Parts: sequence; C-alpha cells; structure tokens
Amino acid sequence: MLRKLGHEYVFYILDDAIELLPGAKLKKIVGQYIPLERLAPDEDSQASPGLLLAGTAFDTASRAGKYFESFRVNSQNYTKQSMGTTAWIAECRVLRRSSSAP
Repeated sequence: MLRKLGHEYVFYILDDAIELLPGAKLKKIVGQYIPLERLAPDEDSQASPGLLLAGTAFDTASRAGKYFESFRVNSQNYTKQSMGTTAWIAECRVLRRSSSAP
C-alpha cells in the first residue's frame, strides 16, 4: 500500500521516520541515496530554540519564499502539489507535533 501512495504522503512518512530512527539506522538508509560526507547537521538542530521561536522562524522563512516552488499547472497536473508545498506541510506537521509534546 505504501508503494501506491502519492509522493507527498511518502514524504510525510519519511519525515516522521527521521524523528523515530536512531542515527545509525538513519545513516544506513540515507547513505544508499545520498553521500553522507556531503551532509552537515541542520543549523536548527544544534539548539532547541523553543516552539515560539521555531514558529516565528518558520513564519519568516515562509513569507520570504523559502518553500515556494513554481510549476506549470495544466489540466493533467492541476491536483498535484509542488515539492516546496510538500516540504512546507511537513514543517507544519513538525511544529504541530512539537506543540503537543509534553
């Protein structure tokens, strides 16, 4: 069933898995597709800024167009969403999870 899901749902599942997998297992999976030596930790992951600060940073990045991705819409792809939109929704999901954490 997972193989038949749209790319956006697979993206959300992967985003959740990133949070749940231990680093060694994540590296083993990701290393098959991305050269690990080219990766660096996210600037955001170095310090937990708190939910309000994270939400404010997300708002600023969104308004600055960080997630914007233009694509040509036609009668065959009008129901699709860009990868930028998928990434934006995934970030919203991360913030939502953070807001409901104890």
